[in-house]
Amino acid sequence: MQNEFYYNMALYLNDAEVHKVWGIVGEALDRNGFPDHHMGELSIRVYDESLTEQPDETKLDKSLEDN
Repeated sequence: MQNEFYYNMALYLNDAEVHKVWGIVGEALDRNGFPDHHMGELSIRVYDESLTEQPDETKLDKSLEDN
C-alpha cells in the first residue's frame, strides 16, 4: 500500500489568496444552483509521492497572514 502524504495548501496561502480562491469557488457554486454556501472550509491537498512522512506544517511562516 502506498503512503499518501500531502501538503495542506490552505495553510500556505495568505488571506488575500484564500479570499480569491473562495471567490472563484463561490461563483462556481452560485452558477450551479448552490447559493447558500457561506459556511464552508477551504481544503486543498497536494499529494507528493516523494514525501516519506506527513510534513510538519505547524511551523509555517506566519508572515503570510495579512494584517
